[in-house]
Amino acid sequence: MSDLYLSPLFGNGAVLQRDKKTIIWGTAKENSSIKANLGGEIKEAIADNNGQWAVTFSPHLAGEKVQLIINDEDTEIISNDIIFGDIWLLGGQSNMQLWMRRVATRYPNEIKKINNQEIRSFTVPQAYDFNGPQEDIDGGNWEYAIPGEIENFSAIGYFMAEKLYNNLKIPIGLISTAIGGTPIEAWLSENDLSSMGLLSEEHHELQDEMYIQNIIDSEISRDQLYDDEMQKNDLGLISHYEQGNFDDSNWGKIELDHKWSSEFQKPGVVWLRKKITIPNQYVGLSGQIRLGTVTDADEVYVDGQKVGETGYKYPPREYDIAVLKHELTIAIRIRIFYGNGGFTEGKQHYIHTPLGKIDLDRMGPWQIKKSVILPIKSQQTFFQYKPTGLYNGMITPLRQLAIKGIVFYQGESDTNRPENYGVKFQRLIQSWRKQFNQGNLPFIFVQLANLSLEPEHDWARLREEQRHALTLDNTGMVTTIDVGEYNDLHPINKQVVGERAANLALKLAYYENIVAAGPSPIDVVAKNHQIVVRYLNSEGLRGEKIEMILLTDQNKYQLSGIISNQTVVLTLPDDLKIERGWRIRYAWANNPKAILYNAKHLPAEPFEMLVSIV
Repeated sequence: MSDLYLSPLFGNGAVLQRDKKTIIWGTAKENSSIKANLGGEIKEAIADNNGQWAVTFSPHLAGEKVQLIINDEDTEIISNDIIFGDIWLLGGQSNMQLWMRRVATRYPNEIKKINNQEIRSFTVPQAYDFNGPQEDIDGGNWEYAIPGEIENFSAIGYFMAEKLYNNLKIPIGLISTAIGGTPIEAWLSENDLSSMGLLSEEHHELQDEMYIQNIIDSEISRDQLYDDEMQKNDLGLISHYEQGNFDDSNWGKIELDHKWSSEFQKPGVVWLRKKITIPNQYVGLSGQIRLGTVTDADEVYVDGQKVGETGYKYPPREYDIAVLKHELTIAIRIRIFYGNGGFTEGKQHYIHTPLGKIDLDRMGPWQIKKSVILPIKSQQTFFQYKPTGLYNGMITPLRQLAIKGIVFYQGESDTNRPENYGVKFQRLIQSWRKQFNQGNLPFIFVQLANLSLEPEHDWARLREEQRHALTLDNTGMVTTIDVGEYNDLHPINKQVVGERAANLALKLAYYENIVAAGPSPIDVVAKNHQIVVRYLNSEGLRGEKIEMILLTDQNKYQLSGIISNQTVVLTLPDDLKIERGWRIRYAWANNPKAILYNAKHLPAEPFEMLVSIV
């Protein structure tokens, strides 16, 4: 059996960066001879004592298609349909990771029409390592923007790539490294964290693989016992609450869109049931029951048959029903692990059909019963959240790739400790650029969207910390306070986010003379009993009922403003004389309202700035 191995990044369908030298690498038997042929250009290498080999090829033009052939003494590896274009690295957490299949209900027609083999995506497998940078990734393959594969693309990544392709007519490759729930430290190096005094005391223990495995094994056993206890004691499973003919007449009642009482929110199992009548025009059609999001896990039955289940709280519940009968019974089993159980506030609950929707919130109360009460489930240890792990396992293995730029969307997991996020984020930008050794690569990042479900978290401060990264050269920020959902950590309007990122890419990476960002504050100046906020990108500045907050040493004042000469002019109270150190805030809330826009309908950045006195 041959030891020859080619990095998965160069498999069938790979996109390679145009106009730059291409380094291709892999492993083989130590000291063996490697021959590589890329589109007729032949290079040779010798595997080193660790079996590592690499070859460098000349630049190619956009759109060129080639075959890659790798040989050692007795093995040949062939990669077909390799194309040259622009590669964009996607990083961050779940909102960047969020797949096209998760936004299908918003863009059903768009997704059905997607068929572009010159937009391709590679998802780097999740991998963490605490012992230092890794040389390569383990697995993965290139997928095309075609039916059956587009569903796996990052939604933001695809919509960005689509706009770039439509503007540039060159192939676009996406390499996705985003992992849900990750704090920023997971994406920083040991040296970076150590130099900032932020390396955790646990780090040396994490370098022991046995230490990690023991925790994983222990938690698997613990969680299995908890789940077994939940299953074994659930009277609903024993008595078959899911069956259509079960007698639930002595149960409690609740409207599906109402908040539960504390009794039902506690850890354990809750069942809901309802017999519904399907209007005649929908009988015989297929349907999909849509229940928003649920804390924490659920199973849904229709006439005793399970139609779907989800094991954690974030995905929207969308379960297919093959045929809608005139009458059917829906039973919902909800498992609550950590408290605050139930349906997410403000979400609609309905059955979608080809002819319209059947509103489950307007059909009267549902029967409800608590069938198990349990203690809070112990939290799982997510090692992918630990400092340095993903940086070593998913970023450093890519460092020899030539790329066009980076798009990053992260920060939700740091909103409970936003102070100094900006310092860490700027270090991340500098560190990633240094890894790729391609100068000040364009670095585009998404500022957190609006959300109001986490009052103990400071989203406003985190947004301000993100904004500070604009002081670094060749960076751009996508403002999204107008496209979030107050009741969903994962808003599905990813097309707008992706297109705004594409506009910034066109400006930063392709040097197009366009307005690609919303109004960005230059300074805040107090003069003649007024405060004037000056902006970049303010052509066509507009907004109604403009309000900002003045912070003094002791108080807060809400100031009204008007637009004058592309600036915002705020009027001070008659009895207030401005002093040094006072600040102005705009859109400073977890779930702010976007008031100001420019002529391109791009929202102004939220900000906090010192007031200068002239």
